[in-house]
Amino acid sequence: MAKNADGSGSMGGTLGSTRNSADTVTRLGCFYENFTTANGGYKYASCYGYDGTNQLSCGTTDPALTDTIARLQGDSYLWVQVDASGNCLRVQIGAQSFAAPKAP
Repeated sequence: MAKNADGSGSMGGTLGSTRNSADTVTRLGCFYENFTTANGGYKYASCYGYDGTNQLSCGTTDPALTDTIARLQGDSYLWVQVDASGNCLRVQIGAQSFAAPKAP
C-alpha cells in the first residue's frame, strides 16, 4: 500500500495471499452492489485496504470500474488507485499462476 499525505494512493495484492498471511491485521478487498429501483438500476462498488498502519478506501459508480470490481474472484489479484477525495480512479484485477489460493 502506498498512501500519500493528501489521502490519495494505491493498494494491491492477491486476495489469497493476503488471507493466508500469518498477519491477522492486513486487509484487502472490494464490495459490489447492484440496486434495482423504480427508476432503473444503480451500481456501486467500494474497495478497501489496511496494512496495519495505513488505511485506504474508495468508492465508485463509474460503470467501467463497477463492472470490473463485480468480476473480482476470491483468489484474484487486485490493484486500486484512489484519489484524495476517496474515489476509485483505476482498478485492475487478474489471476496469476503464482498467486496462492485461499487456505480454509
